[in-house]
Amino acid sequence: MKQFFRFFRGELNGFFLNALCTFLNGYCHVTGLLDELVYNAQFQWIMYEEHTTERLAIRSQDIYNIGKIGGLFQPRALADSSIGSIWFTEGQMINGVQRSERGLLDMSYESFMFVRTTQDDYDTDINTLANDERRTTYVERGAVPLGYIREGVDVFEKDGTLIPEHILSAPPQDAAYVEFYGLKYLHFRELFDAELPLDVMTYKMLFEALQRIRRKGTNLAELFNITQVMGEGYIYNLEVVQTNWHYICYYSLDDSKTVYNRARRYAAWLIALRMKFPMFTFFNRVIQET
Repeated sequence: MKQFFRFFRGELNGFFLNALCTFLNGYCHVTGLLDELVYNAQFQWIMYEEHTTERLAIRSQDIYNIGKIGGLFQPRALADSSIGSIWFTEGQMINGVQRSERGLLDMSYESFMFVRTTQDDYDTDINTLANDERRTTYVERGAVPLGYIREGVDVFEKDGTLIPEHILSAPPQDAAYVEFYGLKYLHFRELFDAELPLDVMTYKMLFEALQRIRRKGTNLAELFNITQVMGEGYIYNLEVVQTNWHYICYYSLDDSKTVYNRARRYAAWLIALRMKFPMFTFFNRVIQET
């Protein structure tokens, strides 16, 4: 060390040593690395909706990255679990009167909520109650198009978000087209990608379930546990039948259950079971209402 400072003046030595010791702190502050270090020291394995001043949520991209390290790459689910196409309802009888036509599809819980069911006539159409989160199936008479979609053009990203620049302000003259009335209406399947990635919450639940099975092993207790966690009652009536060489697991789906993002969770449940229970065959046993 003495040889290194042999040709420096004494006052320069102090300046150099001070800069050497404080450079890293200054560099971290200027580049934002300090915030990154704080995040890595404090984040917890919780979603953003659960974070508080004392509990810092992990970033969504970090959940995906940890999942990849754990061997879970991004699965894909059917688009029916997110942005639509045509949906059908069961008969909805209210006080002996059929009200099935008065349903709005809740996009988060993927089930219909029925409105204006107490009387026959109202001053306005139920579509006045529709929005991006509660969508309607039919376009009311007299609705004005917000734009036009040329045949063969994708108007949705793979995550279900709209591509505004693909919406034309006037009908194209050289191709077939369809009117666009806004996001409060459901859309035909032909207008968007048929498959979408799982949302981060479902992906996190799937990763946790797979890690639990990896730790505790494949057994019936874990099969029932993952069904309860992923399905929350939507997946029910499990029956396991042993055959000569493998097992058959029958299950049913309860469409009356209001479960957040239930179609994607059901898809993730099937993915997990088919990965971890190769000796099982899974069949959806439809329960006919009487």
